Amino acid sequence: MCENAVANLQSWKKQRRTAVWIFLTACAALYFGPSLLALIWATNGVGTAVAVVLFSVMVLIFWVYALYGLVNAVGATLSRREQYRIDCTGGSRLPATDLNGERGITLSHDGTTEAEIGLARLSLEDGQLRERVVLLYPTRNDLRKEAVAALRLVQAPGGGTCEVVLCDDSTLEEWRMKVDALALEATTSVSPCSGDNPQLDEQAALQGLNQMRVIRRPAESPGWKAGNINYALRRLKGEGFTHFAVCDADGILPKDFVERTVQYFRNGDGHNENPHGVCGRVAFAQTRQEGDRTASTSFSRSLAPAVGAHFRQQVAGRSAGEGFVMFYGHGALISMEAWHTVGGFPEIVTEDLAFSMELRAMGWRGVYADEVVCTEEFPLTWPQLRKRTDKWIRGTAECLKLHGRTFFGSREVPWTEKVDVFMHGSQHFLAVPMLLFLVLLATVLPWQMKEFRLPGSFFLPPVPQGKTLVEAAIELRYHVFWSWDFYLMMVVAMLSPLLAFSLESLNRRNIEGTGQDEDTWDKNSLRDTNRTTGMVAVDQVPGVIGFRWGQLPGFFLASTFTYLGGVVAESLSVLVYLGTGRATFRVTNDAAEASIEAAGNCPSSVLQGRQQQGFNPNDWLVYALEVVIGAGFLVATWLHRNLWFLGPGIALILSPLVASRRFGGFERWWIRTLTAVPGLCIMALLALIGWQLIRWR
Repeated sequence: MCENAVANLQSWKKQRRTAVWIFLTACAALYFGPSLLALIWATNGVGTAVAVVLFSVMVLIFWVYALYGLVNAVGATLSRREQYRIDCTGGSRLPATDLNGERGITLSHDGTTEAEIGLARLSLEDGQLRERVVLLYPTRNDLRKEAVAALRLVQAPGGGTCEVVLCDDSTLEEWRMKVDALALEATTSVSPCSGDNPQLDEQAALQGLNQMRVIRRPAESPGWKAGNINYALRRLKGEGFTHFAVCDADGILPKDFVERTVQYFRNGDGHNENPHGVCGRVAFAQTRQEGDRTASTSFSRSLAPAVGAHFRQQVAGRSAGEGFVMFYGHGALISMEAWHTVGGFPEIVTEDLAFSMELRAMGWRGVYADEVVCTEEFPLTWPQLRKRTDKWIRGTAECLKLHGRTFFGSREVPWTEKVDVFMHGSQHFLAVPMLLFLVLLATVLPWQMKEFRLPGSFFLPPVPQGKTLVEAAIELRYHVFWSWDFYLMMVVAMLSPLLAFSLESLNRRNIEGTGQDEDTWDKNSLRDTNRTTGMVAVDQVPGVIGFRWGQLPGFFLASTFTYLGGVVAESLSVLVYLGTGRATFRVTNDAAEASIEAAGNCPSSVLQGRQQQGFNPNDWLVYALEVVIGAGFLVATWLHRNLWFLGPGIALILSPLVASRRFGGFERWWIRTLTAVPGLCIMALLALIGWQLIRWR
């Protein structure tokens, strides 16, 4: 067991990240709160006062999340040198927890006995640890040959073995035939639902490729992706697999994926510590994901850098600061024993978050393997991104409702990790306060208070000094807040997502003892896989790998459009879950759903899809509502001379145009140019305010 003194010291050091964030948040609230609430003195009724309070609370909420992201990004950057103590020839970064853990398991939640769990533990032969790993590829009316080809190249260290299993959950016969054809191309036997064990593929073994088989569960089986994976793993029980990995349909795993991640489950010094020095058994090792910069659409390529930035800054920041490490549903190596212990994946929409929370509440931990790089594809189109966002919003709400009490009430979970889960989960619901904030500024506040009508010059400096708080509040104009302190705070809040890119430049250094910088090392980790699959151009992988400052403007403009253009649909997702309590798992690139949406110009087909699956963010009624609200914001811009409504108004009006197949969507240069207008408006306003502050200094 860990020594208490050492554990307490390590815990105190790691908790500094959360403590710094709380301190900065408190300072911002105490410093700016009184100025914001001073607006109450100028109100003329209870309703207006409530609107002012809501307005002030919305501003503070945005600052809370902006500071949280900023602290994580800075923490990840400062801890990068310590984290990269790696042997680039395949050694372990730091010793990890023994798979067997600190205490024995007598009976798992799914009824698996101690003897059966023993089959899933490391086998010791001739003094060497030999892992037996199954690589799961769940698919539903979607298939990517390059991803499957990469899985067949993944190797296990020390004489271990890997096997690929295609977990087919397709509902269309066309895609079932494609899965079977791919298996036949690999000269692999197909395992139907009858449960026959496939024979060893001697030809694949001679070529150094992993065996591959198909496990297809019965049609209309419940549980979505979690049910599909659970079905496959239960069929594989008794075959001695020690670990398993999950690869999404668009994911690419490097050849040494297992070799590097399995190190986190080993412990050569006899101490029960994970790589961060905290007691707990390692359940999974989540790897870093990078967006595919060679995707087939401009939309996906423009937003792909968001994937790597999130992992390198937010996930790495939480991991380095005693935070919660989440299994992201793919790109992770998972202990079969841990899966048995919790009784499999919770069969809900966000099974990855629920699985991570259940494991942590039982004393297991996840670790983040930042040095292992996998790639994934950002949604190819605007409708696909909206579909995925709806799944995340309602799925997260369902997860917190069903599993939140167990997790937040567990004594096994440190308070810092509970904070991370709360912040990670609740950020999916920020569209609601954002929309409320905009509506208040466009309707209630300017009609009830002259201070929000912004007469005259919008960019005047603050009210002259020497007035009392009441006098200043009575003559208050909105631009009174545009002093340097408020201006800098708003810049941080609005541009905090871009700081991840800026901080990446600080990580371009030599990895200790290797003679390589991180760019070169990360590229080499993918090179063997890329050459064989022809999938990823190494120099174009975003983030640190092939990072270019030229990506920054395009990413900012595209991400600004998606944020503002999706605020209505995302708010509706929250409200729909509150009203129905239902979450729906929509596969991002499901061909069956795509066929329904392709015919979506016909109201009857849309109605049929809505009846089958409930709320659909790509319903024509949702797009129509976005246009109406967007037009309202443009009207508010004219009436109140408030230029801040230009961005959201234009983005919402453009939303159905970007989603349109008829006009070509984001792939048409003129539509792509129009989507840059909301971001340009915001940047122009910030620059103009800053220039006026300098002028009147």
